[in-house]
Amino acid sequence: MSSMNARLITILILLVGCIPAATVQGALVANKPTFSAGDYWEYQDFVTGNTVKMSIGTGTVSFGGQTCIEFNGQITLNGDTTNTSAYYRASDLAEVGWYMKTLSSGMTLKSTTLDDPPVTQYHYPMKVGDKWKFQTVLRSTSEMSSGSYYSKTYNNQTIDTNYTVESEEQVTVAAGTFDTFKITAYNTGTSNTEYEWYAPKAGHSVKLAASFTSTILELKSYQFKNVPSGGGTTTTSSGTMVYVIIIVIVIVVILVVVMVVIKKKAALVPPGMAIPVASAQTPQAPPPQYPPPQ
Repeated sequence: MSSMNARLITILILLVGCIPAATVQGALVANKPTFSAGDYWEYQDFVTGNTVKMSIGTGTVSFGGQTCIEFNGQITLNGDTTNTSAYYRASDLAEVGWYMKTLSSGMTLKSTTLDDPPVTQYHYPMKVGDKWKFQTVLRSTSEMSSGSYYSKTYNNQTIDTNYTVESEEQVTVAAGTFDTFKITAYNTGTSNTEYEWYAPKAGHSVKLAASFTSTILELKSYQFKNVPSGGGTTTTSSGTMVYVIIIVIVIVVILVVVMVVIKKKAALVPPGMAIPVASAQTPQAPPPQYPPPQ
């Protein structure tokens, strides 16, 4: 085998060995999600045993002087129904506040809360090792009414939380298996630590736990229309097929090159003469040398 052919075969082995490596799961990417009307996330609440569903409203709304995306939800517990709406600033998805209305035994309770300043819950693009913190004052106004009774109260609560993106983890919940970022949130005011598994593919968290309980919420079902590229690391069958085609093309090209090289060598040999092949026998001693005649 010639040195050129040997090099070609070596290149072939390297290429075939490297191409499957390109299908290995890559780094997870979490860019700022883009939500659409009709997107929803349905969770199992393991604390109350209820189902919690959040859905995106149509268009943007104004809340707390900010242009916001509205998340609507409803919770039913012991016959009492609570309608909630959370508001996130459209530009960066910082939490601006929320509104709740509860109907309970003829009594109506309304509560409006503003985050002062708005809370940045996620940093985009997200990666392992990211750390951030926020301090905000929750300014709440609560109204209670029942028949002729009415009361209105105000409350301010300071929240100081540190976030860390700990690792990438694959998590399986009722909605499926997701590649996630595990985020730790430590609240300095309550000394409580929450653990959140954020899945770019779902555009939201798929699991929530805390230091006082192993699981609070788990995603049961969802609809997220604008899934970002790089939001998961599972290789699809179509992607695998692309790599197979590349391997076949590479092999064909190299075989063609080898054949061309062989044909060129054969063309240099006169017809009827065999291409010399190195003998595998031990070389004979050279013939004796005689001095020239005087």
